[in-house]
Amino acid sequence: MSDRMFSVSVVSICIGIGVLLLWIASLVAIFGGYSDVKATKTLLNTGIALISAMLICGGVANSKIEKSVKIAMVVMGAIVLLVLLMLIEGYGYIL
Repeated sequence: MSDRMFSVSVVSICIGIGVLLLWIASLVAIFGGYSDVKATKTLLNTGIALISAMLICGGVANSKIEKSVKIAMVVMGAIVLLVLLMLIEGYGYIL
């Protein structure tokens, strides 16, 4: 069941949706000014969380992917998750 849930196409679509959320967050930040900071942070955090979750779970659960690609997916998901945690803790300077 996890092969279907975290198949290559599902992981790709979810990562695309996450990137779309990041793009929308940057547009809200540019054109919204300081009045929409909460919406920008929500979109940004949701997009980063979706990307990292799909990379990590897709790398761990999908058995049809080559081993080096699985390792790269897990490492990149961890790096993206680290960026999210740094933004939540206030170490980032994006917003």
